Amino acid sequence: MMTTQPTARFWKEVQAFAANHYSLENTQVITNSDGGQGYTAEKFQGAFSQ
Repeated sequence: MMTTQPTARFWKEVQAFAANHYSLENTQVITNSDGGQGYTAEKFQGAFSQ
């Protein structure tokens, strides 16, 4: 997903997309980041928690 919007908007869009397209209740999601500003483990956890 790409956007020119602020990162807060990006994470809302990621969460909405994941929730509307995938059933993740019995799924382990593995993500990766370079740890850059706005891309913390908490952001990924929030984006993929349903």
